[in-house]
Amino acid sequence: MFERHRRLLSLGMVLVDALLINLAFFIAYWVRYDLQWFRAVDPAYDAPFRVYVPFALVLTALLLIAYKLNGVYDQRRGASWFDEAYSILSGTTTGILIMVAITFFYRPRYYSRLLFLYAGLLIIVLLGLSRLVRSLLWGWLRRRGIGVERVLIAVSYTHLRAHETR
Repeated sequence: MFERHRRLLSLGMVLVDALLINLAFFIAYWVRYDLQWFRAVDPAYDAPFRVYVPFALVLTALLLIAYKLNGVYDQRRGASWFDEAYSILSGTTTGILIMVAITFFYRPRYYSRLLFLYAGLLIIVLLGLSRLVRSLLWGWLRRRGIGVERVLIAVSYTHLRAHETR
């Protein structure tokens, strides 16, 4: 039963990550094309969001695969938030670089490298914050005894003495 709960938690994390990746991509589009931070968009290259939806879907798939390969969804005991954040950073960097390479060879009519930079940074921030919130929530639940397994280890004294002399 415990294994089933672990799988459901992992699936939930994947779904939340996919949602956050797409949210970050949408915010990156908004920052790049509507707010035009750091660099103005030439009107000839102004594109509606629907043009970038296929890019967002491919990026989501790439990132979820990269996260799986980097062990983001492996639930390790004793792993700190920094360990998870590093895995997210590594997977996101790999996925964004692969996405930029794909778009370089595909040569779409509308393409913004700055959009991918914004998306990568926002993805790292949003997924890192989601892991921090999850960690804080799990700590709060454990302090209340939820999700804690109590274990009693009984060992006889003679059994201990036998192993001690070896």
